[in-house]
Amino acid sequence: MILAVKNIMKICMSLILVSAYSNIFSQELYAEIITPSSVQNEDVLAIIVKIRNIDQSINKYVNGEFQVLANPANLEYNIIEIIKGVGYLTTKVYTGHDFAISIDSFEGEKLISYVNEINSSFVADQINTSVTWYPDSAYYILEDLTILGNACLTVEAGTRIFIGDNVNIFSFGKIIGKGTPENPVIFQSLTADNPWGWIQFLNEIDTSDFQFTIFTNGGGNDAFLFGHSNSQPVIMVNNSQLNLNNCFLISNPGKAIGGLESVIDINGCLIASNDTGGEYQSCKTSIVNSYFLDFPDKTNTQVDDDNDAIYFYGNSSNQLSVIDSCIFIHGKDDGIDHNGANLQILNCWIQDFDHEGVAASNSNAIYIYNSLVKNCQQGIEAGYGSPNVTIDHCVVLENETGIRFGDSYYWGCSGQITATNCILSGNFDNIKNYDLLTQGPVPDAIDISYSLTNDPEFDDGLMCINGVPLFDANYFLLEGSPGIGFASDGKDLGLVDLNLGYGLEFFNPVLTVEVYPNPVVSSLYIRYNLKETLSVYFELVGMNGNIVKITKPEIKFSGYELKVLNIEKLDQGVYFLRVILNGSTYQTNSIIKLQ
Repeated sequence: MILAVKNIMKICMSLILVSAYSNIFSQELYAEIITPSSVQNEDVLAIIVKIRNIDQSINKYVNGEFQVLANPANLEYNIIEIIKGVGYLTTKVYTGHDFAISIDSFEGEKLISYVNEINSSFVADQINTSVTWYPDSAYYILEDLTILGNACLTVEAGTRIFIGDNVNIFSFGKIIGKGTPENPVIFQSLTADNPWGWIQFLNEIDTSDFQFTIFTNGGGNDAFLFGHSNSQPVIMVNNSQLNLNNCFLISNPGKAIGGLESVIDINGCLIASNDTGGEYQSCKTSIVNSYFLDFPDKTNTQVDDDNDAIYFYGNSSNQLSVIDSCIFIHGKDDGIDHNGANLQILNCWIQDFDHEGVAASNSNAIYIYNSLVKNCQQGIEAGYGSPNVTIDHCVVLENETGIRFGDSYYWGCSGQITATNCILSGNFDNIKNYDLLTQGPVPDAIDISYSLTNDPEFDDGLMCINGVPLFDANYFLLEGSPGIGFASDGKDLGLVDLNLGYGLEFFNPVLTVEVYPNPVVSSLYIRYNLKETLSVYFELVGMNGNIVKITKPEIKFSGYELKVLNIEKLDQGVYFLRVILNGSTYQTNSIIKLQ
């Protein structure tokens, strides 16, 4: 059954690829365009595009460059690159009329109003009581702004905030950004040539929260550098709490996010073309269903200023950070740099990084499961110090080195790599054990079993084999390939979860829901984030409308929760998930049940 499903997926993928480049099938897909709903002539316009299937899931098979059509306006740049169904562009717009933006070859458009004159509100240097900003004015911050501890700044959907050269916001209170897909909030520089500074959160009690908010051309103030890449974060969380839900940090000269001993939740976000994607020092960080692209930019110029997509450092409070169902593509340094953190990487796609796809070092532990690492200098590395690296059901291919113990420093390596159920293939050197300090391999540093190793030094490990894997387009094994049914758990070697980087998204004003894996075999995970205290329960509904499973109603406070449903007794088929909040029903995307 699983093989049949994989073959069907392969056929469907071929059709989808055709539809991405041909109007013949364009009705099968549509472009969701997230951008401000009104502009003035010569504004810098930030555009985010998600190519969606009819069921609203992002189509990860769409890749390539497409023309952005703006009728009857003109754009300075009008080509957008779509990577796994998502793209972004910042461009100057020239217009004297209302116009519509669309993406060539796809259904869907965004109507944008031309505004000749705009109401201007100039913000003083201090907010000392709770206020709300509305989209009937553009707000101009021309000097550093401080929000006092008893104040809450609420920014309504569609509001635009223009920030002056090197100007910062310091929040000892709370900020709530209430953007929507149709009317995002945007923080941008007053002029394109002069980036603004940061928003620093300094409230140890309350949690700030942003949804559908764009942050662009920030992090440019050299007086507030943070972290090992020596740049200012656009968002700095200092001993505080922050939720980012469907937010977009694009085209910033600084790093996207900085965190210091904070709790940070990132869900459904796009972080692209920043100095780095973020640096988290002794933080508890959850990153789900998000894209990390192009660090520091799209060019292939050889620049390396520690431009990691994500960098973790230390773990003073022994917190566990999690990266789940995320996509990392293209950077001048590492995809994910673990440096003394405790970290889990689940269901991720990591590709095209000049150094490591995943780099572990210093101390503590990292666990990598059901993830693909491709076309990096090193796929997965345990470097200096004593990091404990566990790799399970991963595919590591087409890197210079697949799995590496040791690094490029003479500092000594005394950690451990334990790999099971993995596929190593097409790397120049599939497995390497070499410590520069000792000028040789470290005994027993790599324990690899139940894997397709393709390395003479490790092919005789416990239940290890060599051979050429036969992959489908998603890097799952095809029938007849070495490694079918060969894993220690009876599954295939390599990837086992069809949800690889493909988490479902669901959004409404009070709730976000992630459902994974999809398709699902036995246990369905529902991770949800409430904006307020509500009664919550879930229903699984068959195609005939019958409720096949229902959970007990529970009162849940605001914040993230995880619900696990055992559905191994259900028949194969398609089911819908309903969420009932205080008696009101919301329906998410479909769930495909496999056996």
